[in-house]
Amino acid sequence: MGLAAVTEANTGDITVKLKSKRDRGIDEVIADLRAQIKSSEPQLDIEFTQVLQDMIGDLSNAPEPIQIKLFNPSPDVLDDVATRVSDTIKKQKGVVDVLDGLENTVSGPATSFQIDPATAARLGFTAEELSTDTSAIIEGMPATVPLITEGHAYTIRIRLPEANRSSLNAIEDTVFGSSTGHLSSLRSLATVEQLPGQQEIRRENLQREVVVTGRLEGSDLGTSVKRIQTEVDALHLPKTVRISYGGTYEEQQKSFSELTRVLLFALVLVFAVLLAEFRNLYAPFAILISSVLSSAGVIAALLITGTTFSVASFMGLIMVIGIVAKRHSFAGRGGALPCRRHVPGSGDVERKPP
Repeated sequence: MGLAAVTEANTGDITVKLKSKRDRGIDEVIADLRAQIKSSEPQLDIEFTQVLQDMIGDLSNAPEPIQIKLFNPSPDVLDDVATRVSDTIKKQKGVVDVLDGLENTVSGPATSFQIDPATAARLGFTAEELSTDTSAIIEGMPATVPLITEGHAYTIRIRLPEANRSSLNAIEDTVFGSSTGHLSSLRSLATVEQLPGQQEIRRENLQREVVVTGRLEGSDLGTSVKRIQTEVDALHLPKTVRISYGGTYEEQQKSFSELTRVLLFALVLVFAVLLAEFRNLYAPFAILISSVLSSAGVIAALLITGTTFSVASFMGLIMVIGIVAKRHSFAGRGGALPCRRHVPGSGDVERKPP
């Protein structure tokens, strides 16, 4: 999975379709597979997620249930803190696929060109010229005049032939020409050093961050994050490090907050409707109180079935309160609406319930 043009060289996605007839559940299969991979390939950083769960996570910008965001301008401080935090949450029950935000953000190797200003000046080159020419070897340079085709202008990027940029030695042997007419190779002007993989620099609101991530297995989100928060607080991290909890937990807290406002607003609207209908305060208050007390049945049902209180459960609670209020309101009106009946011979219309 993943197009070659957008997939990084050191990452990959593999889709595994389980058999329809099997003796084990998907969580058991994942746990077994995780143990086997960790045993045979301990250097791999792996994450297990279901396809729909992964798609929803990507759409909500929260691909992992647990995201511990660490903010500090110093990379050394972030490296130390991220390692301590990841080692701590790895020990928590139900937390799996922990990534420290350091090893899993290392990109490909880098090449450093250290220009000797004295040598470059003696050979008739400036540092700006060498920087521009070196970038042109690898990335190319846009042409000053665009290509006009069928009334559309297209910017053309000019690069050296493949032979001049196929290897580091070929780049070092490339001959440059200065504005003063001097010629020299890059090897004579700069020291070229091949560096190992570099860590990606990530920022949020212009603040440098490292994100420690993890997934859950056999544990609910709320309980696990609270336990993690307690353990992280016990580390006594430097006060200069700001901690923020994101991922699915952050989205869950936002949803709960919004649904709480929806519930309160719904109760106000229901009370207003009941007040206009009964024209007194006793019946609306009694109906609303009974509706709120009906949530005890919802909580009992969740405890009996072992279901966690999620966004779907919260929506169901709102619906239950609305249904109870509607039934009590209907019963308070006698269960039926009045109708008109014609009395023969009298010419009058009598109003009676059916």
